[in-house]
Amino acid sequence: MTALASDVKMKQYPEGPLRVGVKADAVIYKGALLALVPGTGYAKPATTAAGLVILGAADLSVDATGASDGDKTVTILAGKLGPFANSAGGDEITVANVGQVAYAVDDNTLALTSNSGA
Repeated sequence: MTALASDVKMKQYPEGPLRVGVKADAVIYKGALLALVPGTGYAKPATTAAGLVILGAADLSVDATGASDGDKTVTILAGKLGPFANSAGGDEITVANVGQVAYAVDDNTLALTSNSGA
């Protein structure tokens, strides 16, 4: 491939919703940040637990209390979502952090750091 030497007409493709199985006993609220549990392929509300991958936000509430992994499914909305709560102090996200990685604190709060040292 070569670098561009002139303008290129770009297309933007919408990110469609993703439907995944829910982790056993997870309670998910509409609008909650959802994470993929490593090694399982199932979704649960986001937390500070290491290794979770944020997928997006829940389209609807799902209660998997008493269910097995994957018995229930959730539709995940991806793309530009919000608003979510912001952490405070050294974890507060400001305009200076636009474009940087953010970390989940819980299913409604984002932070600037990962809390991996806690």
